[in-house]
Amino acid sequence: NNVLSGSNNTLTMGERYLAAQIVSITAGTACYPIDSIRRRLMMQAGVPIEVRLYKNSLDCFRKVLASEGIRGFFLGIGPNLVRSFGAALLLVSY
Repeated sequence: NNVLSGSNNTLTMGERYLAAQIVSITAGTACYPIDSIRRRLMMQAGVPIEVRLYKNSLDCFRKVLASEGIRGFFLGIGPNLVRSFGAALLLVSY
């Protein structure tokens, strides 16, 4: 079954689910650092400007990287990855 040969091959349900799972995990992991910065900025929304930890998203990125390293951007990614199983099922069902 060579997909590149031009024959009319279709993927099995398991292959489709695997492809959807890979896409879902990759997209979720790639977007998570941006979401992490957004969440940190949202958490200080009601705080007076003088007391806020971060001035803007770039400042937040720099401070998190300096104090927590790359790991700081991926804290809490576990539940997102678990949720990706449902997202992959949704992609496959269409």
